[in-house]
Amino acid sequence: SEELKILMSHISQTQLGVYPVALNKHYASDIQLNVDNKNQLFYLGGLYSDGKYNSPKGLFFTSFDPSLKANTVSHFTSVSSQLSGANDLRDYRLRQMNIKEDGGVEFAAEKYFQNVRTITSMNPTLTMGFMTVPEQTRTVNEFFYDEVVVFNLKPDGLLGWSQTILKQQQSSDDAGIYSSIGILNHSSGHAYFFADINTRQPRLMVAYMANNS
Repeated sequence: SEELKILMSHISQTQLGVYPVALNKHYASDIQLNVDNKNQLFYLGGLYSDGKYNSPKGLFFTSFDPSLKANTVSHFTSVSSQLSGANDLRDYRLRQMNIKEDGGVEFAAEKYFQNVRTITSMNPTLTMGFMTVPEQTRTVNEFFYDEVVVFNLKPDGLLGWSQTILKQQQSSDDAGIYSSIGILNHSSGHAYFFADINTRQPRLMVAYMANNS
């Protein structure tokens, strides 16, 4: 996205107000929305890149005050995965954005990619004394859901800490139905659930991450 706008209407109004969100010449993707009920603010966040076709460079979040009808804070933070290297977030998808009590934001990003392969197999048959070998081809869609990286951003936009949950989930022709994560939120931390499907005996795993990393 090269433009991002908030549409808002009070219950007594018949038209929507349009309020642009400044992206500072960046491009946004994986937009997340959350509500800070305590301070009555909307939070928008996501990945950002420096070009329309460039890989994501980092994370951004902005808060919007409905009473002021304006953005109150806006931060763009360059981050990197411990496993993929600096500023390389091209295969990551944001799964959740949580608002912290101090006004900062915590993002959970999962590495995900898809691979399509064509498999050719030979099927020998005997026809009138001659051996013919017709080819049979089929397409296999592979789904990969790998590590989860949690980025904890301070209210000023600086990176407070990051942690990586290691996992590898690979499946074929099932759209990854048993892959990815589920998140249970708690005031003192978050629990990340996922299925360990690439072992002889599948099992349910959970990684708990406290607010202090």
